[in-house]
Amino acid sequence: MRTLLSSMVATACAAALVLPPTTASADTAARLKITHNTGKIYQSDPSLNGDGPLFDTVQVFAELSRCPAGDYLRSITLVQDGVSYPWAIQALGAVEVICPATGVAGAGMTFFGNGLHPGPALVTITVTSEVDGTVLAQDSRTVRIPAGPHQP
Repeated sequence: MRTLLSSMVATACAAALVLPPTTASADTAARLKITHNTGKIYQSDPSLNGDGPLFDTVQVFAELSRCPAGDYLRSITLVQDGVSYPWAIQALGAVEVICPATGVAGAGMTFFGNGLHPGPALVTITVTSEVDGTVLAQDSRTVRIPAGPHQP
């Protein structure tokens, strides 16, 4: 009996060694998490030369984790009361997310517009491969915009 049991264990171990590797579990997949609250509303000048009018501005915070090192592209929107607000960034590379060897990168963005107000807004972020456009991670969340120094 002991010989038969040893033989069965040896066969099972040998079979495990020749089986193809399984796909990565969901625990190791890249994860994108949008923070529940944005930054407080503040005034900023999003013009290229800094000589334009001031607009209400909010910072959306998001973190991309467990991502393979490399360059990615993000698509991010903030919609409040049916209005989609523009990014408060005009710099080249604003859509890029660079994931370092640590596997953690910021993926948020700043938005502006004088219609922004304290209350709920919907933020949607999709991070894709810069090489082939496949989706690495995505998240959509209703966030809360807190009042800032210029709001009642």
